[in-house]
Amino acid sequence: MLETLNISHNNFTGSIPTTFNDLFNLTMIDISYNQLEGRVPDMRVFQQAPFEAVENNKGLCGNITGLKDCPQTHVNEKTKNNQGLMIVILVPTICLVLILIMIVGILIFLRRTKKKATEPPKPVNHPPFAIWSYDGKMMY
Repeated sequence: MLETLNISHNNFTGSIPTTFNDLFNLTMIDISYNQLEGRVPDMRVFQQAPFEAVENNKGLCGNITGLKDCPQTHVNEKTKNNQGLMIVILVPTICLVLILIMIVGILIFLRRTKKKATEPPKPVNHPPFAIWSYDGKMMY
């Protein structure tokens, strides 16, 4: 079990990995004199750390005294929530419209086939004595 972590003076760059959240037993941390940037994890060990444990980094921000507050990201969260809401509304609406189109198409098809089946065949009106004048040449 890791309780103390000192990675100061290593020229590490980038942000603090999210895997730090898995280090539950960590009681002391020192990440000073690196090139780290971004939000400091919201963990007890960071909240209780002195400013000297995080000083001289490129751009850390968070709830530690001496660090800048991180910029608000409410706009991005609202955008993500709006996108999720749009998906939740649009997908069922599109499915409902497609189902209604299919039902209307099936009803139109059934109505046309029903009309064809119920209409009596039209009688053929040939002259009644046309066969008497048959001389064999009408076939060709």
